[in-house]
Formats: sequence, structure tokens, C-alpha cells
Amino acid sequence: MQISEEMLQQYLTLVNDPNPIHQDIVPGQLVVEIVFAECNITWQYFKIKYVEPIEINEQITISDLSDSCIIVSNADNGVKKVILTKNDEL
Repeated sequence: MQISEEMLQQYLTLVNDPNPIHQDIVPGQLVVEIVFAECNITWQYFKIKYVEPIEINEQITISDLSDSCIIVSNADNGVKKVILTKNDEL
């Protein structure tokens, strides 16, 4: 999966995010929203460990390691984000 420039711009407009860093780096919350939609997850409480930024059009994969932990990686299996339910530790 990739997050395109168009998708990023639509999201930034929708949430009114003027942060200039998000012109080159995908916001973590957008990644979480996509992951939850792709995995059909409705966690109300969660924590995110931001390991590495995700760039526009970077190929990423989602690994559902358990009922409470999801890993977002790039094509080289480099971990980018870890999403955990609130009860798990980072």
C-alpha cells in the first residue's frame, strides 16, 4: 500500500493541518486511520510508537501480530509504526 500525494493533501485539508513537515512526511494519525480501515479495527484506545517517518508514495505493509498489536513496515521490513491497544506496553 502507498499513501499518495493526493490522499495526503485531502487529509491535510480535512483536518486543517498546516504543519509544513507533512508536505513530505505522512502524518501518523492518517496511517492509523488507514490501518484501522484496512484491518476493520475499531479500537477506542491505542498507543502509537513512531519508529520512522513514512514518506509520500513509500510502499508500506501492515502486519497484524496479535489482537492487540499491529506493525507498519516498509518494503525492506523496516518498522515504521507500532500500534498497540492501550493495555499493552511499547
